[in-house]
Amino acid sequence: MLVKVVNKQRINASVEKTLEAILDCEKWPVFIPAVKKIEFLEKEGNYAKRILHSEINGVLAKMVTETNYKPAENEVEYNQIKTPWPLVSNKGVWKVNEISGGQVELLLTHVFKVKYCILGYIFGLLVIGPFFIYAHNKKDLRLYKKYIEGNV
Repeated sequence: MLVKVVNKQRINASVEKTLEAILDCEKWPVFIPAVKKIEFLEKEGNYAKRILHSEINGVLAKMVTETNYKPAENEVEYNQIKTPWPLVSNKGVWKVNEISGGQVELLLTHVFKVKYCILGYIFGLLVIGPFFIYAHNKKDLRLYKKYIEGNV
């Protein structure tokens, strides 16, 4: 059973500048302390496959992720091929929506599945979703806002 988590952040920037910060993941370690390194395995057109070296609760994790940029929709789809335990899968979308007053809304959606059938689903719904994925991404989206708005 899948669990869905959505984070939102308003940013004083253009759609293009916001998408650039998402797509230029090699700069993430500059403004996201948990991201230690990005290694590209493949990169062709709007498709990329990379290893994200990230620190999660003091433990270094390597997540292999595919991304597909959809310029017409202002979206970047992602699929983690190798994801940290206890997740079986994790995929979703970065979506940038233009709103009034020179602002955008950055939406980050995660759809994930946890091991251990119904117990994993309940654990994902009650613990991993709100206390890890939502809280972690809330912090990261604030860091994106600060970086994009030039406050880093």
